[in-house]
Amino acid sequence: MKIKKIAIISFCALALSSSIASAAPLSEGSSTYDENYINPRIYNKPDHDIVTPFFDGYVYTKNSETVRKVETWSLEHNNTANVTDTVNYAVSVKKSANISIGGEAEFKGLIAKATYSANASFGVDTTETVSITWLVPKGKWRLSAGSKFNKVVGSKDYMISGKLINSQPLTIDYTFQPYSDKQPM
Repeated sequence: MKIKKIAIISFCALALSSSIASAAPLSEGSSTYDENYINPRIYNKPDHDIVTPFFDGYVYTKNSETVRKVETWSLEHNNTANVTDTVNYAVSVKKSANISIGGEAEFKGLIAKATYSANASFGVDTTETVSITWLVPKGKWRLSAGSKFNKVVGSKDYMISGKLINSQPLTIDYTFQPYSDKQPM
């Protein structure tokens, strides 16, 4: 009788261990084994040679950045004296901050990767009056003023367990400072 009970227990243990072994993955990248049931956020295991952060969420990436000047004021000044003129004008310059797709969160995410920070609030276009002084030597000069804009092209990437799931292109365009210039005519 004892031998019969031991045989039954052994048989049950053998059956149980073979069913557990059958749940093991067939391949390293398989997504149909028991690990997905335990942690459904793991879709594919990364290669062991590649180090990727296990991060779930959005990552902002900057691809390019272009600075340009937008002139809003100009004047021709003729200094006939042999002494340098000091010319002072109050001029209006533009301040703005916009994005191609998305809202303030996307704007802040991409501007964090940019070289220059914005001097305007997101979605607000305003003008500001600034006082600019030029030192003008003898001759005919063109004085100008305006705003420096920064255009940043990038993307908002959605990651799950270090894998890129979705990428949305973004472009932000914003002012970061006023500028002034003088050119001989």
